[in-house]
Amino acid sequence: MSYDVSSVVKRALPSHVCIGDDANSLLSAQSLELVRMLHLQAEAKMILENRAKLDGEDIVWALKSFGMEDYSNAIGTLLEKYRASLDVTADDDSRR
Repeated sequence: MSYDVSSVVKRALPSHVCIGDDANSLLSAQSLELVRMLHLQAEAKMILENRAKLDGEDIVWALKSFGMEDYSNAIGTLLEKYRASLDVTADDDSRR
């Protein structure tokens, strides 16, 4: 899977700023490495707990283990809201 990291970065920069090709390559490589490291950390927790599926809590834990508390808190909140929306949808479906 490929994701254009530069398009996300461009949204945070003034419109007159350009990002060089070497900077784009570096951003993409570092983003991919971060995702890989988070996945490996979350997967290690899953394996230690003898589970077969990686879940959102594992990713939140991995973020915290790398000292990214601000991100883990934000993602944890989004995960809770998402799960709550699934519960509401399931309740609506069961009433029909």
